[in-house]
Amino acid sequence: MDNNTRVRYEQLKKNLKLYGQTAIAFSGGLSSAFLLRTAQNVLGTNNVLAITSISKAVPQEERLRSQALVKEWAIKQIFVETEFWKEAQKHNSTRNEAYREDLYAKITKTALERGFDLVLDGCTLDDSAGISEINGTSTMLVKPLAQAGLTKAHLREISLHEGWLLYDIPENSSLISRFEHERKIKAVDLERVERAETILRNLGFTQVRVRDHGEVARIEIEPDEWERFNDQKLRELVNIGLKKLGYIYSTLDIKGYRPGSMDESCNPNLNGQ
Repeated sequence: MDNNTRVRYEQLKKNLKLYGQTAIAFSGGLSSAFLLRTAQNVLGTNNVLAITSISKAVPQEERLRSQALVKEWAIKQIFVETEFWKEAQKHNSTRNEAYREDLYAKITKTALERGFDLVLDGCTLDDSAGISEINGTSTMLVKPLAQAGLTKAHLREISLHEGWLLYDIPENSSLISRFEHERKIKAVDLERVERAETILRNLGFTQVRVRDHGEVARIEIEPDEWERFNDQKLRELVNIGLKKLGYIYSTLDIKGYRPGSMDESCNPNLNGQ
């Protein structure tokens, strides 16, 4: 492990010791899984609680992964039902932020009801925009990974060093991020885009986004996987699969995977960050 990474990791563990008992907003993604595992090691299993959202806007793959991880680690998990994506649409360009604020309000309320007065969130230093957007949601909400200066690359490096099978977990986010901001989203739209991404993951793509533009599916993958689309058979499988879901056209985004690319239509100066 790189010394710089080690220093940040030790700082995280030092900070966690100060919290004592804590709940963690646990999606099953890389960041929250890393945080939950580290908190368990530092504080002990009985002093951590995983709170996971159930929603049509949350990919089922994440929920299943979260359940598998807490079972393996013997950590108590509570599910909260959240369909705030319906209300969040009223905010258009800030709907992702509105969704997160409502989600964390529900999580912190659930934590208090269970006797936990602190909730840890898995934002990393990469998520600087996300951090500022949810600041002020609750004084209970703490972001220890970002505070320790940890990025997702650090988390993967540490996980590999610790022997935790977390380093290859792909990044994920609410499914509402797959749609243009002015789009009125229905539950069937969320199901369609989730199924589209499942098709690509089943073909071996690791980090995938399908951005839904109505009749057009804009595919974002890591640049080092672009070459796979030179295979005509694979292109046909993708095209057939997406057409069955109602997409007339499929296109590969030459900028590659990047979080929040739908925000670029609202602010051309953004680069998908």
